[in-house]
Amino acid sequence: MIDTARTMFPLMPAEVFDEWLGRLISQQGWPFVTVEDVIEAEDWHRIFLERSLAEWASYVWRLAVVEEVAERLSNVSRNVVMQLMMHGSNQGQLASSVIRDSESRYLSARDTMVEIKGFPGFATAYEDSRGKLWVVDGHHRLAALTSFRGYRSINIPFWIATSPKE
Repeated sequence: MIDTARTMFPLMPAEVFDEWLGRLISQQGWPFVTVEDVIEAEDWHRIFLERSLAEWASYVWRLAVVEEVAERLSNVSRNVVMQLMMHGSNQGQLASSVIRDSESRYLSARDTMVEIKGFPGFATAYEDSRGKLWVVDGHHRLAALTSFRGYRSINIPFWIATSPKE
């Protein structure tokens, strides 16, 4: 199942696949056979940002350090990060229940950041034609980061997917 999925995204770096899709596939399974398959399941539709598997298979990837992350996030990604931060710090209700173990993931990310004095690993995002980042993996870590004073000055490593057409 994971090997089938991995072959469908030959341009995706192995570490991105393992941390993002590999983890999700082990939790949810993989219902697709080819990149031409239509995404019908709501969770996979959301995970792939309402883009087709063929689009994701064509994306070009680069590892970049992103400065001033808050300004680069799409409105949707910024809202998700802020909801998670407020929920994780017990300042509000989480509007979306689709994320498993949300509070523990937030707290774990926060504890790790205190311990290592930095951002753990990398976040993963799609960059649109306006330069906005649509986060697909790393929301909880970004939310935990926003709870620290001076977080805006921290540079975050991102694996960024872009369309070869843009």
